[in-house]
Parts: sequence; C-alpha cells; structure tokens
Amino acid sequence: MDAAYPGIGPYQSGQYQPDITPGVRPPVVDPGYVKVKYFHRDGFLYFGADFNDQLIQGTSLFDAVDGMAIILMDRDSRASDNALESRMLRLSFDSTGALKPGDYMQTLLDSSQSAYAFTLKGASTINNNNDVDEGYVIEGKVQLTTILGYPADLGDRNFFFGTVQYDGDSFTDPALNYGTRTWFMREHGGGPALAWVYLSNDGVTSVEDELSAVPSSLELYGNYPNPFNPSTKIKFAIPQAGQVEVAVYNTLGQLVTSKVVYAVAGAQEVNFDATGLTSGIYLYKVSLKNAYDGAVSSVSGKMILMK
Repeated sequence: MDAAYPGIGPYQSGQYQPDITPGVRPPVVDPGYVKVKYFHRDGFLYFGADFNDQLIQGTSLFDAVDGMAIILMDRDSRASDNALESRMLRLSFDSTGALKPGDYMQTLLDSSQSAYAFTLKGASTINNNNDVDEGYVIEGKVQLTTILGYPADLGDRNFFFGTVQYDGDSFTDPALNYGTRTWFMREHGGGPALAWVYLSNDGVTSVEDELSAVPSSLELYGNYPNPFNPSTKIKFAIPQAGQVEVAVYNTLGQLVTSKVVYAVAGAQEVNFDATGLTSGIYLYKVSLKNAYDGAVSSVSGKMILMK
C-alpha cells in the first residue's frame, strides 16, 4: 500500500513485535501476508482483506491476536487538542475461534448499518497446531454517514484512514510464542497522521506490488545474468518462511557449492560467485524445508558460466 502514498507512506508504515514472554523475542517463523482492497458506494466504505496464514489462532491476549483493524477519522468529533478524532475499528479472533469486534467497531455495529463477516480458506482451522492453514478472508462495510460525520453526499469527500494487520502464533513451548503488528499509516488510534484519500466516483483504482506477492508453492524465476561471469543472482519465491538450500552442481552431478539461508515468505535471491570455476554449464537446485512439518520441495535450473 506504500506505493499508493509514495511521499510518506514508507515512513509512516512499519512492523512491531512485542515481547509476549518478558525478555524473549523468538523468530517469526510464519510471517502473515494480507492484501486489502477498499471501495465506497452510497455512503459506505466496503473492504475485503485476504490473509495468507499457516497458523490461525484466537486469543484474549491483544499482543498475540490474529485479525485486522481499520483506523478512520471521525469528521464530527474532536479530541482534547481540538484535532479531529480517530476511530479504531478492530476485528480479531477470540479463544473460541469467533471473529469479534473491538475498540470502536462495536459502537459502529450498534449505531449504524455497518457489518462484517469472515470465512476460512481451504481446510484451515483456528487454534489447531496440528495442521497447516491457508488463511482467511474478512469482508465488511462501514457506514460513513450518520455516525462518522459525513453528510449523505459525503461533503468534500476527504477521507483519512490507516490499516493494521495482527498476526500471532503459539506453540507447545510458550517461549516460542510471538505476535506481530504491521501497519500502513497508523498503528493505533493516536498519531501520527493518517493517509489522505479523495473519495472519487470516477472509477476503480488498483495498486499492485508484485514484489510482495506470496506464491502458493515454491517458484523459480531463474538466474540473472545468464550467461554470467563471474557472478549471478538465483531468484525464487517461497510460500512460507523456512530453511532454503541453494545447491550448485557441475554436469557430472558433483556438488560445487551449497548455501543454506532462512528466508521469509515472498521473493528472494541468492548470489552465486563462480570465481575459480571453469567455463561451462552448471545446474542448481533450490530446496525449501517447511518450518512446520519438515517437508521438502525443490525446483531446478541451468546456467552458463562464460569466461
């Protein structure tokens, strides 16, 4: 979403991992990924959020929840400093696996025609560590008129908002539990500034970030340059965090070099330096070891060293 707000978006967006166990901050083995889309119609803001998450959990501990929040400016309410007040609309899973409203979202539901719903993707479950989940989808609508200060025609159509993703994971060993919050333009109801948007009726606008796309399986993008001398970058993408091994072989099947890295979900690249090797064809294999069940998947490619 930073691409939609290039001036300040990258600087007002971020990620935070609180210490669930005091003094312990374990690695994030399953970083969540979400694509959120918005549109407006007839005084409502509609939203859809598609989450990729291999371990969906519900809890009463705020720092470990799964879910999202939308932060909107209330055009009809001012804080003590006379600035327009922000409303945090949170939706997160509780210990029973239900998606529950939090913060100002409950007020909207009680006082307007706002609504929400969710569905699990594939065979995903909640609070079950014995399977690998695919994720979930949250959809909803927020009534901007009558309760957030917008007139029926939306007035000047100036709109201010931010978005937060919550992703927590729990394990048999409590010391490995963690929670993360990732936000665009604001983490909570306080400052700094929200993103400014104009609610246009001119059509649908879409902003895509191909670099952040997470594939459904291990994908190989090849190496560049190819042919190369003396180094090249082997590019690939992985569907979830895990241990990745990049192994290079000669045409006799003999191992030339191997590099093991721990990578997060999404596009990755590993540099291969062929200094000291002779010209010729080399084969490489990228293998991903799943962080949960240890399953290994692999893809292979061919490159030419030309000196």
